[in-house]
Amino acid sequence: MLAGMRAAWAAKEAAPALRVLLVCPQKSPCGSSFANRNNALGIQAPGPDQAEAFVQEALDLAPPGTAAPELVRALARDAPARLDELTGLGLAFRRAPDGSLARFPGCFSTAPRAVILD
Repeated sequence: MLAGMRAAWAAKEAAPALRVLLVCPQKSPCGSSFANRNNALGIQAPGPDQAEAFVQEALDLAPPGTAAPELVRALARDAPARLDELTGLGLAFRRAPDGSLARFPGCFSTAPRAVILD
């Protein structure tokens, strides 16, 4: 869902007169976004130092043939810039006591690479 919204945003930036309609075939987020048990929206946001471990874990978790390695690598590579954009838009991501972004384990992972907003 967030990936589709980002694509719509890019289209609107490229052609400001363009009308953009977002359609989601399901009620819950999908792709790099997820809804957790606390009913909060989150996104996988591995930092550059976590990218390769994220890619390997995602490919190991996915049933054979269901994850395209090049797309998982693109998600990992682009995650820091996309997170910066969302933060710049003022999205209220959960913060650690020191003010930095709080990181949480994402779907089926124990590694704290996801950020959550309420």
